[in-house]
Amino acid sequence: MLSARRRTIRSATTTTPLSEICILEAGLTAEEEGYDAICIDTVSDSGVNTLRSMLDIPVVGSGRTTYLVALMLSNRFSVVTMWDKWKPLVKKTLTDLQMLDRCASIRAIGIEPDTRGLLDGKEDETFAKMLETARLCIDEDGAEVICLGSTTMHDAAEFLKSKLEVPVINPGPPPIRSPVRWPVYGLRKADRHGRHR
Repeated sequence: MLSARRRTIRSATTTTPLSEICILEAGLTAEEEGYDAICIDTVSDSGVNTLRSMLDIPVVGSGRTTYLVALMLSNRFSVVTMWDKWKPLVKKTLTDLQMLDRCASIRAIGIEPDTRGLLDGKEDETFAKMLETARLCIDEDGAEVICLGSTTMHDAAEFLKSKLEVPVINPGPPPIRSPVRWPVYGLRKADRHGRHR
């Protein structure tokens, strides 16, 4: 059975060495405590590769999962993120995954993120800017799918889906839901040689 408890680690608005250390520590502890999988709740996929190399349980990153889902639905996708400071993190993740050439664009709405309050009380302004930016990704950049570039943007997903003619991927649910059914199908992590652990 998949452990359902959630542990949240908050960091500043960008990935820092300290946040990486906290993610690694939480991942190691989660395996010791009997969790069946780890879902990293940041599109930067901070700590995913290191944890995968150290743990016997699956480690799923929001960025990787979001971009893979986008490629299942389209040939080209765009990423809409909160502010320009997150663009290098998105680009690094896409480069590491060898998917940068499938990304039509990375656009920011120009609003500093609030990692605690998220979009509360700012929906009107934020949603309008997200819609405007997503529209540019579609009309000018040729995006066939819009990926939200931060899990802090999840509140806007349903609004954007109702206003746009292309799929909108919320980066929160796919990585959390993907490992839930793995035990039913007998799926588990393979070691570096392709053997199941």
